[in-house]
Amino acid sequence: MYLPACSDLAALPHALCDPETWSPAAAAPGVTISRGTVRYSNTALKLPHSDPAQGPEVALESVSVGCPDSGPRSQRSCSMGWVDGAGALAAVGSALLAAAGAHAAHSAEGGGGSTGGGEVVLLAVAANVSLAAGSWAPLAVPRGVTLRLQGVPTQSERAVEIDFGGLPGALSLAPSPSSRLALSDLLLRGLAYPPAISRQEHLLGAFLHAAGQPW
Repeated sequence: MYLPACSDLAALPHALCDPETWSPAAAAPGVTISRGTVRYSNTALKLPHSDPAQGPEVALESVSVGCPDSGPRSQRSCSMGWVDGAGALAAVGSALLAAAGAHAAHSAEGGGGSTGGGEVVLLAVAANVSLAAGSWAPLAVPRGVTLRLQGVPTQSERAVEIDFGGLPGALSLAPSPSSRLALSDLLLRGLAYPPAISRQEHLLGAFLHAAGQPW
């Protein structure tokens, strides 16, 4: 579905995916945002001005909201997704990070400098995640991108867990200060020490060796 002009589209991803004000409440299963395009795989939206409890809904399945290719695209630097397990974290996270990384690299080339972490990928973690050594490939955070994982509290208000399964480098940061990782409202388990010890920081689990860091 295309809106008449890209300027008409700008307000939608801005409302759903503002890094300054975003919370997991803005996310929903089946909704992703990548570089200004909002995709609905299978979800329902309440119509405006309707009763929140009984009002009519619009069902959306395999719908992308965009704008004409010839028009100027939104310059929002925010992408958003919803994950509910290791498979979703790998699939959704890698797709959004790759798109954000490509845009960050293009911006750096065009501007002649670092993007300063201007691209942000927001992932709402809605269920416990367990990583397994045999099936998990490191999730790479490219140069110029910030990955933010934020837990969605359960109905019992228990924190969502990520079990790294003792895997060092399960999340891999590019060797640049502009590659960043932020974790919020998550209980972390199975934290590993690095496979080799070469400096004193490697002896402290608090340095989160599950995220491969450029020392």
